[in-house]
Parts: sequence; structure tokens; C-alpha cells
Amino acid sequence: MRRLVAAIGDNDEHQVEEAVLQLAGTRKIFAPLALAADAFVMLSSGLRLLVTNWRLMLVQALPAMWIWAATYDSKAKVLRGQPFHDIRGPVVLVLFAAWC
Repeated sequence: MRRLVAAIGDNDEHQVEEAVLQLAGTRKIFAPLALAADAFVMLSSGLRLLVTNWRLMLVQALPAMWIWAATYDSKAKVLRGQPFHDIRGPVVLVLFAAWC
């Protein structure tokens, strides 16, 4: 765990990946934590790239808005004005148990 924190502090993606794989391999309970930490590192490195390179941000803005508009339109067509029903209660536990 200390190795993962040190690798994140050093901002070295290769060391972070090795530390995450090592941590996930030690115990099964650390696998989701390692996955979340790795996802956060990838997100922060991608955001840092977009902020430091403003031209890349200009290139990425139009496709991102296009994808958002397409998903918004598809949601309207699929649901057709019907409310989205949340799954709650014991059904969630059964689905989670079946998934695991």
C-alpha cells in the first residue's frame, strides 16, 4: 500500500500500475480499491494533459458535446417519456449475489 501511495506521489504511471497489480494480488479485498486508485490516477493524468495542452481541449470539446447530444437523444427515444424505475431493496442484494 505504501508503494502505491509513493508511486502516485511520484506521478509515475508505470510504477503505479505495478503497485496496483501487486496490491490486488496480495488479497482479494484490495482488488476494488486498487482498481479505483488506478482509475483515479488515469483520470488525473488525462485531465492534466487536457489542461496543459489547450489545443487538445479545443479538439476534444466538439466530439464530447456530440456524444452527449447523441446519448441524450437516445435516452429520450428509449424511455419515450416513461420514468426511470430504480431497483431498490432486497432485489439489489439478489442481483449483486448473482453477479458475484
